[in-house]
Order: sequence, then structure tokens, then C-alpha cells
Amino acid sequence: ALLLAACGPAATATPVPTRVAAAVATPTATPVMGVAPAATSTPTPRPAVSPSPAQATGPKYGGTLRMPLTADIPGWDLFKNTGTNLHEIVSFNHTRLLLKNHDAAAGCGSFPADPELAQSWKWLNDRTLEIKIRQGVKYQDLPPMNGRELVASDVVFSIDKQWPKMSWYKPITDAMDKIEATDRYTVRISLKSPFSVFPDKGLMADVANIVAPEIFDGKPDMIRQDQNVGMGPFILTSYVLGVKATHKKNPNYATVRPGIPYLDGIDQFIIPDFSSQAAALRAGKLDFATVQWEPAVIQELQRSAPNLASQVC
Repeated sequence: ALLLAACGPAATATPVPTRVAAAVATPTATPVMGVAPAATSTPTPRPAVSPSPAQATGPKYGGTLRMPLTADIPGWDLFKNTGTNLHEIVSFNHTRLLLKNHDAAAGCGSFPADPELAQSWKWLNDRTLEIKIRQGVKYQDLPPMNGRELVASDVVFSIDKQWPKMSWYKPITDAMDKIEATDRYTVRISLKSPFSVFPDKGLMADVANIVAPEIFDGKPDMIRQDQNVGMGPFILTSYVLGVKATHKKNPNYATVRPGIPYLDGIDQFIIPDFSSQAAALRAGKLDFATVQWEPAVIQELQRSAPNLASQVC
């Protein structure tokens, strides 16, 4: 994939990272299939990720990032509809226990573990994984959660009731014997057999989001747009079919990552045609795009729009 970002004054906002250095829990031993690491994860600091052309002078607060989506969203149940565009939207609204985040210091294509909702995790034995979730994490201040705190039972509900809906995720959920909340902030997962890479394979997937039971209580088994409420750094404020999705900064995200996001908002424009995306980048109507084009097309775009910065991954 090629990341293209506008550097010139035509852009209304400088694309800046939505994450900064944070305490990160990393296993102290390298997992080997069938052998569980014995040590408790230890938080360690990491450098900022997702560098932009402006990062040489440091990130700045404010602005709206403009980026494209290649198609409309057919439905809002993120556990049934696993389309790319849906995940580009819910990734702003929802958060995951663990995720793989791009490490700028390690180079393009490096995605180390970066806990978002998990404070730490450890193996109690070769089949039992215990996860401590962050305390004080708040949902976005919208109905039906209204800014309430994330608790372990939300994690149990998501993993036990929602993740199994994803057919391709079935091998992961089938590997589990039991999942329970042992207290308000502790989740314990028991596996049917030793599976030491379960955190990597099971908890870091793009679709491994955590949602609240209130979204589904008494409602059809489909998340409506106005129920797309999570804990992520941005709040979906509107979605106009065929036009764009609009997000604003979530002030409650500071309970997960203090000081961020830097952006005031994100506008995602529905632009199915890659050539139209390229034209929008040239004209300064987009600030950022992730593309998969032929090298000749990329070279022509770089020649005709020298203000664009690119990174091939």
C-alpha cells in the first residue's frame, strides 16, 4: 500500500498521528506455539507512530483530516459486515483490547503490540490468559452509554457474544473454553488447549472491537448508525450516503490516551474511483489516501503533484 499525504498549503489540515508515545505492555518472553510465557507483561514506552511530513516540527492540535472511502457502508453491525470501509469508520469510534500499531522507529511494515484498553496481560498457566483492562476508560458521551465506564463484563460480552458472528474468526472463538469477568477490571480467558499466540492471533485483529451490551439490548441484531458509539478517539456525527462520513474529536478518549487526538475531526469522502482520488489529492481537496496503484500511476502522480509525500509499505 502507498500512503500519500499533501504537504503544500492547499490542504486544510496537516495529517498528524492519532497516537503518541504511551506505556505499552509487551510480553517479556517470545511466545512459542504450545508454550505460554510465564512472566507478566511489563509496560514500556515507545516512540510516536504514523509519521507525517509535519512531524519534523512536531504534531500540532487542530484541523480536520480529509481522506477518501472507496464505497458506501451497506450496514453498521461491525461483527457481521467486515468490509474495509466499515472498519475505516469504526476504527475511529471503537477501540480494541490489543492492537498492532505502526512503529515509526522500527520502519514501515512493523506493527508491534500496542495495548489500547488492556493495561496488562499474563498467562496464569498454559491455557489461561488473564487481562487487566484500563480503569477509568469512558464511552463516548452519547446514548445509550452516556459516557459510562468500560468494565470487564463489556469485554466478556463482545468476545463471547459478538466475535463468534464473524465466520472467518471462528477458529479463534472455537479455541476458547470459557471467558469470564473475575472482577470489575479483570477478564480471564480459558483455552481448550495450549495456544500461546492467542493474544496475537485473537486479540489484535482489525475486527476485535469491544462494544457495550446496551447497543444490542432490545434492538434488532444490527448496529444502527446512531448506535455506533464506542470509546475511540473520534465520534461519528453524520453519515450521508454517497457523500461522506463526518467525525469530531472525542474528549473522553483522554482516559485512554492523554493529550490526543490532535485533530479536531476527520471527513471521509465517498470516492470509489482511484483516478478521482488522485485528482482530489492534486487539487488539495484531500489530505491523505492509502492506495494500491501501478508504479507508473504513482510516478505520474508524484511528478504532477510534487507537494505530495509518499511512503510505500
